[in-house]
Amino acid sequence: MQSEACRSLIKQGYQFFSPRSSAALKPCMWNKRTLLGGGDMCYKAQFYGIESHRCVQMTPPTLKCNQRCLFCWRSMEYEVVEEEECPPEVIMNRLHPLQKKALAGYNPVANSKIEPKLWEEALAPDMAAVSLSGEPTLYSQLPRLFDLLNDAGFTTFLVTNGTRPEMVKKCSPYQTYVSLDGPDEETYKRVCRPMEDSWEQVKESLSLLGSRRSAIRITVVKGSMTSVRRDMPA
Repeated sequence: MQSEACRSLIKQGYQFFSPRSSAALKPCMWNKRTLLGGGDMCYKAQFYGIESHRCVQMTPPTLKCNQRCLFCWRSMEYEVVEEEECPPEVIMNRLHPLQKKALAGYNPVANSKIEPKLWEEALAPDMAAVSLSGEPTLYSQLPRLFDLLNDAGFTTFLVTNGTRPEMVKKCSPYQTYVSLDGPDEETYKRVCRPMEDSWEQVKESLSLLGSRRSAIRITVVKGSMTSVRRDMPA
């Protein structure tokens, strides 16, 4: 799967679990800042006590998405074409070695700014954020992946656009996030540009949140609420 898009992502730090799938991990900014002794904290550390340097940020694990949001950072012109889904067992087996490879430049031997204790802890991650890029619920084996992660002692977060409520029901993450980027159907369609009519599915996913540990994620886009504000009373 050495397409131009794939090669570009590898240069950006993506570590692919399989050469035939788009499942990948990539340490986030907060992970690296913590290793360097930075004082800033990710919201997971502030609100949940998660240690950022022990967090694995992974793709859903698929880079596919069924929306084309105006604010998305993903490259939609050069998307990775997945040949097959990566089995959850393969992801679990390669998770630790790929995280170590991704953080190679933060080894105390190579970087004197890194505390050996933090480095050792970073090689034993205990948090998995299934939220890097793409829509997680398009991955047919997502419930099995969460089961394996949970059984291995990981704290697990699922971030979804809510278009697959039937998959959300089957998954058992520690916390579920549903992105809500429009207060009504018209705004949602204009901002998120779904590839299919999925507003009712988003609302169904929101209705599930009361039965689990959850949060609604909101992305503020300049100008996207103009039509709504026009109808609001003075």
